[in-house]
This record gives sequence, structure tokens and C-alpha cells, in this order.
Amino acid sequence: PRPVAPDRLNAQVQAQAGLTYLERREWGAAEEALREACNLEPFNGVWLAHLAWALYHDSRGGAGKTRRDKARQNVNRALGLERSAHGHAYKGCMLFDSRQFPEAVDEFREALRLDPSLALAREGLKQAVTPRQGGLFRRIFPRRQEAEPGIFP
Repeated sequence: PRPVAPDRLNAQVQAQAGLTYLERREWGAAEEALREACNLEPFNGVWLAHLAWALYHDSRGGAGKTRRDKARQNVNRALGLERSAHGHAYKGCMLFDSRQFPEAVDEFREALRLDPSLALAREGLKQAVTPRQGGLFRRIFPRRQEAEPGIFP
């Protein structure tokens, strides 16, 4: 077997560490490790998608909206480099959070087409196709269980 270049090996180690941190929901540590991996291998779309997900969840940096916008840009760039199930699932979650349900459904379906076993995409699709529980009016004035059906079902 050919020896692996030190930078490439270091990138793989950093990426694996970043994925482990993601699993533990240690967003800051995941971001640092994945950023290092992406710096060493800037054209790896899968790692960039995972970095975007860590950015999206990490609230350390303050300005949450700015970080989330940066995360959205990164996931789009990642999918441009390499279509991956995780990239589509992450983008679907971001679209779902911004209440863009039809677009989120499309992303979750694409993620499942690429990897049918991806739990994040399966759960996201289930959430996105479930009818919403009413709007603002329904949340302010919830229907009592014993109430007669009125004009607002």
C-alpha cells in the first residue's frame, strides 16, 4: 500500500475526531476539528457539510443569525463540491427550521435516496410531512378536550 501524505492523514484524523464530537453534540469541539480537516482538504464536501452542521448548532460565537447564515452557505457549498446524504439532511433541517417545509421535504428525500438508513433524514421527513398543529391562533387559544366542536376545528 502507498503511504498516506501526512497532511491527508492529519485531515482524516481531524475529521474522525470532529464526527465523534458531533455524535456527542459537542458542537464547539466538532467545529474546531472539522475546520482543521477542511483547511487541510478544502474540496471535501462531506467534511464541509459536517462543519456546517456544527456551525449551525454551536452558539458560542454569539451572533447566532450570522453563524446560521454562514452554516447555510457552507452546506450549499458542500453540496456543490460533493452530493452527500448528510449534506442534504443537514440542509433539510435548516430549511425545516426556517419553515420552508416543501423544500425541506425535497432535501430529506434526496438524503434518503443517497442513504436510506440515515436516521436524521428519516426523522426530518416524518416531521416535515406531519400536518402542523394550527397556527398562532391555535397556540394562543388551544381547544379544550371536552369542548363542543366550534367554528375552528
